Amino acid sequence: MSESVISKESFDRLLVAVTGNSPAILTETVWALAHQEEPWIPDKVVIITTSTGREKAKELLIEQKGWVLLCTALLTEKLSVEDKLAFGSSDSIHVIGDGRRDFDDISTPAESSAASDFMLSVLRQYTEQPDTEIMASIAGGRKAMSALMLACMSLLGREQDRVCHVLADDFFISNHRDFLFPQNAQEAKAARIQLYEIPFVRVRGWYEQESGKLPASYSHMVSLFRTIAPEAVVEPPVVLDLKTGVLSIGGTELELTRTEFDVAQVFIQSRNTASAPEDRTVKEHDDNFRRALSRVRKKVAAVMGKTLATRLIPDLRKTKYEYRTIQIKDGRPKTS
Repeated sequence: MSESVISKESFDRLLVAVTGNSPAILTETVWALAHQEEPWIPDKVVIITTSTGREKAKELLIEQKGWVLLCTALLTEKLSVEDKLAFGSSDSIHVIGDGRRDFDDISTPAESSAASDFMLSVLRQYTEQPDTEIMASIAGGRKAMSALMLACMSLLGREQDRVCHVLADDFFISNHRDFLFPQNAQEAKAARIQLYEIPFVRVRGWYEQESGKLPASYSHMVSLFRTIAPEAVVEPPVVLDLKTGVLSIGGTELELTRTEFDVAQVFIQSRNTASAPEDRTVKEHDDNFRRALSRVRKKVAAVMGKTLATRLIPDLRKTKYEYRTIQIKDGRPKTS
């Protein structure tokens, strides 16, 4: 093996979690990770939270010694925690903000937008280190925070990185407000803590291949993908019946004049390589052709909407034709 290849065992394990007003989700997650069939214990733990979440975490986990209690319990179980589970330093708690102020909540579109850029920035600094292995927890905080964390991991995650979620029994948790993690077998059975690994699509390699660099912001990365990725659309089937002169979309027949049908036929067949005519010339420079095609596009848009209409009948200057669910009926008997 090349010396430049880093083995999985040499990765610095890092747990990055979103948290809100219930920091116990962090201790529950660490406990669950440590009690897997193959224990996963992070070297360092980092949280992304609000200013309110920061104070809650400091109070419960640091001032009230909740973190020490967790580490001691795991050590008592003879789990390998020495020189691991670093948490509590200034670089362990990242408070979401927009550069002017820290947010005490994520409740507006502007705050969600700023939070996405903030999370991407935090994750980026860790995923740029080749010897790290990231476990991202989406169990805490508002739903928007969890959704953004998963999206950021999809954009930045590498092959060694993972995403997890943890659940506990609602009835038990609601009746044990001071619960941090199971401290005995009875509590473990009652709390029913379950850890789930969330599969996610890693598109980082695609982005770097297209742009040659990582994004400046979340919105910039999303914008680029919208540009380079195929449109996420479901095409209704289009049938072009040359014998009857009828164009139908998803079973709906369009009311086209004979001229409009002929123009639609020539245009679609000239661009659809699977049905391109052999002896026909598309005179797209002709003004009458352009005007007729514009009328067809408007009638198509009335049935399938503007987005799909411009996909079926795109601008004449567009060279790439992407509509695929087209059937041409020419009335001739099929030959084997």
